[in-house]
Amino acid sequence: MALTKIDDRGLKTPIDLLDNEMIRLGDSADFKLYHDGSQSFLLETGTGPLNIKSSQVNIQAANGDNQINCIQDAEVQLRYDGVKKFETQPSGATVHGSLTITDDLYLQDNLVMGDTDEIQLGDSGDLKIYHDGTTNWFWAGGGHPTIHESS
Repeated sequence: MALTKIDDRGLKTPIDLLDNEMIRLGDSADFKLYHDGSQSFLLETGTGPLNIKSSQVNIQAANGDNQINCIQDAEVQLRYDGVKKFETQPSGATVHGSLTITDDLYLQDNLVMGDTDEIQLGDSGDLKIYHDGTTNWFWAGGGHPTIHESS
């Protein structure tokens, strides 16, 4: 391997390191960058946060699909197979597609839904609660309304 030379014009040759050889930075070499032959690592040993600064940061899969996009003064997007599934917005966040919650859901404000949007409860949607624009409906098992109330 040739030695890399640095002068006032920058590097004269690329930096080539073998597997498991590290670039170490900091007074205590507390930030490391290396590749072990199958994985690449950025290591920080607990001396502070790892900061990435740019007007836009994209984390991509090996095939080039964006997985996470962080856009300055705008949204953060999470993607699955390159398709946006979650994004932050000035008023909160939007989920594109279904949201599965595996534990309790606590709301600190109102649950707001449109006319004919249903709340379904039970493994088979046995209980449905909705408003059709005129009437409030509570459907329980068998598909028959058990209680309804005009608004």
